[in-house]
Amino acid sequence: MTRPGIILVATTAVILACMAAAPTLRAQAYEPVPVTVSTEKVNVNGKVYLAHTVLERQTLYSIAKAYGVSIDDIYEANPTLQRTGLLKGSIILIPCKEQPASEEVYIPEEGTYKEHLVKWYETIDDIAAMYGLSTDALMEFNHLDSPKLNRRQVLYIPLTEEEMIAAAEAATQTPEDNTPTVLPAETDTVTVREFEIGDDVIVTVEDPIVGKSTVNMALVLPFNAEGRASSMNMDFYAGVLLALRDLQAEGIYTHLSAFDTKSAMPSAYQLSKNDFVLGPVSLQDLTTVLERVGEETTVISPLDQKAIVLRDTFPNFIQAPSYIENQYLELAQWLEEGFKEGETIILMSEKGGSATCTALKEALTQKGLHFEILFYNVSEGSRIPARLASMMQKGRMNHVVVASENEGFVADAMRNLSIMNNRGYKVTSYGTSKLRLLDSVDNNYYHQTSLHLTTAYYVDYDDPEVNRFILAFRALYNTEPSQFAFQGYDTAHYFISMIAQYGDKWKNYLDKNKVRMLHLDFLFNKNENGSLSNGAIRRIIYNPDMSMIMVK
Repeated sequence: MTRPGIILVATTAVILACMAAAPTLRAQAYEPVPVTVSTEKVNVNGKVYLAHTVLERQTLYSIAKAYGVSIDDIYEANPTLQRTGLLKGSIILIPCKEQPASEEVYIPEEGTYKEHLVKWYETIDDIAAMYGLSTDALMEFNHLDSPKLNRRQVLYIPLTEEEMIAAAEAATQTPEDNTPTVLPAETDTVTVREFEIGDDVIVTVEDPIVGKSTVNMALVLPFNAEGRASSMNMDFYAGVLLALRDLQAEGIYTHLSAFDTKSAMPSAYQLSKNDFVLGPVSLQDLTTVLERVGEETTVISPLDQKAIVLRDTFPNFIQAPSYIENQYLELAQWLEEGFKEGETIILMSEKGGSATCTALKEALTQKGLHFEILFYNVSEGSRIPARLASMMQKGRMNHVVVASENEGFVADAMRNLSIMNNRGYKVTSYGTSKLRLLDSVDNNYYHQTSLHLTTAYYVDYDDPEVNRFILAFRALYNTEPSQFAFQGYDTAHYFISMIAQYGDKWKNYLDKNKVRMLHLDFLFNKNENGSLSNGAIRRIIYNPDMSMIMVK
């Protein structure tokens, strides 16, 4: 008998079946044979599939016949199906006969290039720097219109003149030994340390980095499965499961143990068997888990930004969402980058100030920026344009930081800034992510003043990877992904990938490179006691043409 509060799932296929059957995500309806052909298409690694929901009494034969494919075709598209069999409510992929027309593939002239296989964490800037090229030169050589790359994409690297000569000479020589050269695997990277003693240099080689093909993960959330299930946590769970499926397609397998804290808190033994623990949510539950596992098991806070206070106590703690103070520092950095000598900086806040105002003042001061402060109550709103006119300059940019998250004040402040913009003053406004959630504020004011926002989370719907995720989520769960689904996907995918690549040394690499995911970015800062917190922040601009763009 399974212990209360514990859901042990051995394979991704079984997990997806359970989630597809969950009443909070998909309402099940009985339909007899014959099979109804699905129209839901999913693009997986460039190949188009139809997503079919398995209903009661359906067989592989009846499904294959309805779709006009062979049973072997279905097995090939669903590698775990032979082991699990058809499960009522599960979703299987059916090869689509009409594949998208292949575009003409550009390949440079033979002998002028070498190939680079893009890793999941690399950007085009990283790769260009690796080979001593400019980003523009690398994009031009590969005929790329966009700097965005896909995992396992092949980039062509132009050979230097010396490399081309060496390659031509090697092609004309008869090799003395026909034994093939065996290159080390990606995970066999070694780190070399040098110690100098007198005139001698002693070189020692550390243990190689050995990755993992299977990662053990515990997910600890208040699902409240025995009562009214938490939609937020179930959405997060659904995103995690989709990440596991995508990772499995890349050859990375995950053994997931899920625990419902509303039923029972898992024991130290149950948690310590995992490479990492994701969750819980509340500060109290996180503290309980951290105390229970000791320093050997890493615990990752998935949602609550305020949990950052735990980093000073627990070296095995990792804060996944970037905490709010990073937004303030990033905003000040952004303002400093755009500020020109002779321009004006004004900080606006309600009388009496607020925690947001205090933090932004400190961030601006830390950057050495000179600014004026305008405090006022909303009841004074009609007199504020005159006060702003005495502080602003015409013909120069006026940078205005709205240092408040009070909805009434923000609405009035943005209205006044829009008035100043219409009177011929150049205004650029700045604010934090909370401003996006204020329903009573007219978004036209944001666009008129080119509002610059810093935020830990933002979904760029122009990103092909985002759209791939949305289509896959719809096909699996018959609903739209919430921000918690994106968060679950990004967090699980990132940490599992890092462990798969770097094995037991994975935590040593979290602060090396910024990694862009669907909904947030990851670049960690290490605290004095070794705990890690995410410092990556995204920048958003509201353009006057009513568009929104992510610039970082």
